[in-house]
Amino acid sequence: MKKLSTTALLILLLTPFVFSQGLTQSVRGKIIDIDSQLPLIGAGVLIPGTDPLVGAITDLNGEFRLKNVPVGRITLQLSYLGYEKKTIPNIVVNSGKEVILDLSMQESIFKMHEVVITAYENKGQAIDEMSLVSARSVSAEETSRYAGGVNDPSRIVSSFAGVATAQDGGNNIIVRGNSPKYIQWRLEGVQISNPNHFADQNSAGGSISALNNNLLATSDFYTGAFSPEYGDVLSGVYDIKLRAGNNEKFESTFGFGLLGTDFTVEGPFKKGYGGSYLVNYRYSTAGIAGDLGLVDLGGIPNFQDAAFKVLLPTKKAGIFSIFGLSGLSDFVFEDVTPELWNTPGDASMRADISEDFKKESYLLTTGINHTINVSENSYLKTSLSYSRDGITDEVFELKTIDILNSDGGFLRDSVSSRTLNFNSRLRNSTYQGALTLHSKLSAKDKIQVGTKYSLFAFDFDQSRLQGDVPRRYTLANFNETVGTVRNFISWKHRLNEDITLVTGVHNMNVLLNKKSTIEPRLAINWKLNSTNSVNAGYGNHSNMESIHNYFAKVESEDGTIS
Repeated sequence: MKKLSTTALLILLLTPFVFSQGLTQSVRGKIIDIDSQLPLIGAGVLIPGTDPLVGAITDLNGEFRLKNVPVGRITLQLSYLGYEKKTIPNIVVNSGKEVILDLSMQESIFKMHEVVITAYENKGQAIDEMSLVSARSVSAEETSRYAGGVNDPSRIVSSFAGVATAQDGGNNIIVRGNSPKYIQWRLEGVQISNPNHFADQNSAGGSISALNNNLLATSDFYTGAFSPEYGDVLSGVYDIKLRAGNNEKFESTFGFGLLGTDFTVEGPFKKGYGGSYLVNYRYSTAGIAGDLGLVDLGGIPNFQDAAFKVLLPTKKAGIFSIFGLSGLSDFVFEDVTPELWNTPGDASMRADISEDFKKESYLLTTGINHTINVSENSYLKTSLSYSRDGITDEVFELKTIDILNSDGGFLRDSVSSRTLNFNSRLRNSTYQGALTLHSKLSAKDKIQVGTKYSLFAFDFDQSRLQGDVPRRYTLANFNETVGTVRNFISWKHRLNEDITLVTGVHNMNVLLNKKSTIEPRLAINWKLNSTNSVNAGYGNHSNMESIHNYFAKVESEDGTIS
């Protein structure tokens, strides 16, 4: 029996190793010109160090496919006549899912019969080629591998220079000491509201991100001296990208973790069509346990979120991309003390008053992007989007009275009443439309010209009890809209292979008070060698304050309103 058990143990230990030998997966993707967004036909793709050498050539659509690639981490080298060679390191290949890549190459500014360019690795270089300073890309893999990141894209950026997070456990982003509320979030290039569960008013952070790492592609994070495209922001910009679904075969993924349980499906609409869909839904694991009655979850936060991306390419009408993100969250804390939570109101420090704190929030963002080539070297991008978010905070007072016996001795205490003290209801809606023309003038020069209109609708009602008198005091009560128009022009010029200059101007117009700004921007990048570069930038930036700063009414002690 002992010999049999030992043999069985060895079989169990060796089985994963045996099955792991020879596991392969397909790696495929598309290569385009970084400026014109047109496919590159005949570009070479290879995996260095493989024996025999694994490689492929892009077809008429700029697409390539590498079959039977061993699982693990690989590096891709891209080459194309007249273009700079490019190296993409640390691509994770696993047996459960195909690797689908969207790649780009930069045209060389030198026209020669033959030119040899040494490829170098520049990890973290921003996807947006118009951003040269204080910009860094963040991959989904980096987010998942970051210690303590809980797959939250907000937390990994705290490891970047000049970036910190708050000490309260939230995922607020502090860039060079600026307030977290001045962070601008974007999804698929469209400005969105706060994408976090349990968000607070006038903030850009929360406890848990509604952005699920299973859907994220490589994104850009900016910490200052923004390119002319970015306006209405002071601190930083986080432009989140969603990956495209598999356009050749159906795939599904189920995940179970301490934070949340999620399910992802993706696949093509039909065989031979390049379109795809990607859908994810997540529910808090603690909420599932509470719904099933497995544990007592009093005061434990509950949340759920969903996201999707639909890619619809056409032969003549361009490429359509439809995306969305939504989330719901709530919690109830009973018998809150000042040490546990700093609730709004005016009676939390009294010994005879206890409080219950209830918080609910939701968010919704949906939009459509359309890209079409208007010439061989120019393309037009159009975006339409709608966002809505809401936060409800309620603080209930419970007054405790002592019940005494006939001799005045204490018998027990009793809660005499439960009264709503602080009540806040905030609803924001945003309608946006943007149009941007990208034009590649030559191998050295590229320009971007764009305009964007935004309409912000705010519904804000906030009140609380004042003193011991049962009188409700209105802090804010308004329902207003504010429109903004932003315009920009940006020019990128490559002096040579090593020195690149980006300059332009951004114009911000607030239609409510007819205020306008002209914001010049300038950035330069000088590659000294394959491992060192010098970057410098200047930017004038402005930010419209939160809407309640324009419409809130404050009552003074003498009863006057300002």
